Amino acid sequence: MKRFLVLAFLLTLLLSACAEIIQTPSVDRKTPLYESVGDYLDRTSSEKAAIEIIINQYGYEASQILPLKTTRKTWTDTCLEVALISEVCVPEKIPGYFMLFYADTSIFEAHTDQFAQKIYVLNYLTKYSSPVEVAIQYLAKQLDVPANKIQVQSNEQIDWPDSCLGVVSEDIVCVPVITPGFQIRLEVLGVVFEFHADIYGSRLIPIQ
Repeated sequence: MKRFLVLAFLLTLLLSACAEIIQTPSVDRKTPLYESVGDYLDRTSSEKAAIEIIINQYGYEASQILPLKTTRKTWTDTCLEVALISEVCVPEKIPGYFMLFYADTSIFEAHTDQFAQKIYVLNYLTKYSSPVEVAIQYLAKQLDVPANKIQVQSNEQIDWPDSCLGVVSEDIVCVPVITPGFQIRLEVLGVVFEFHADIYGSRLIPIQ
């Protein structure tokens, strides 16, 4: 009889333990959300487009360009939050990507829409300056004059015939690709100085 009671007691404990295990909520493990095939294709297409621009505009090899970061971004206007001189930006939510790349001590920032139909690549250090502002600051430092003494004589948008912005140099290999930019003429103390710039102001070549 005693043996039966002991067995019954042990059986009761076992059933209680099983019931507790069954009723205990499972640990909340959030499953990682992987991107769909379509999202993957959109992202990689945008990354490739940005890399091509860096190659064409700055003369880097693809092997020199290291992607640092790619994140989804909803831009607030049709300019993808990059204000260019000749472009009218309309407030509108534009889904796309924000990317950072590293190439030979330079960091580039890319803004694209979702399908890489519109893309801007900026030199990280000059993304807040227009080409004219970059030229003025450069000339002010070169001549040691206040920036407000420098007058803009002309600022003409132009398509340069190569990645060298139309400036031939023995030390630079020029890629024959149309490169949009500006021809800038600044006047200071009665002297005119000319600059060739890309459309972002991240490349500026003074003309002697």
